[in-house]
Amino acid sequence: MTEKELARLKRPDLLALLVAQGRETGALQKRFEETELRLSQAVQLDNRLKAKLDEKDEQLERLKERLNEKDAQLERLKSRLDEKDRRIELLNAQVEELISGRFLEINGAVTLSDIAFKLDLMLRAAQKATDRYLSNNKQTDRETVGYFR
Repeated sequence: MTEKELARLKRPDLLALLVAQGRETGALQKRFEETELRLSQAVQLDNRLKAKLDEKDEQLERLKERLNEKDAQLERLKSRLDEKDRRIELLNAQVEELISGRFLEINGAVTLSDIAFKLDLMLRAAQKATDRYLSNNKQTDRETVGYFR
């Protein structure tokens, strides 16, 4: 409405217009407050979600670190297992050599008592090697079981 039109209005019309504008302003104010409240709630929810996301990121980083530690431990165990396999192959080769009888030629045994004595020494050495191997395997098994707990 222009100023001329407003000046032509009578007092009751102006009052009615002011009352209508007041109601409209009140309704708009109420909508504004409701919107402001929803915005505030949305901001609070957003902050809570960000905090939870930050927690999850930290937890993910801790899990990644633990996974890397476990991978490193697994690699160490694999290398130890490979070393044990090589030792087993060497021991098997020694056993084959002892069984084949070639030890008699190498050690130059002359009498049966020499052969028995040298064979006894070899069997004792083989027993010690076997005991050490079994002891190491038990220790490795305990470490492996502890790893998977």
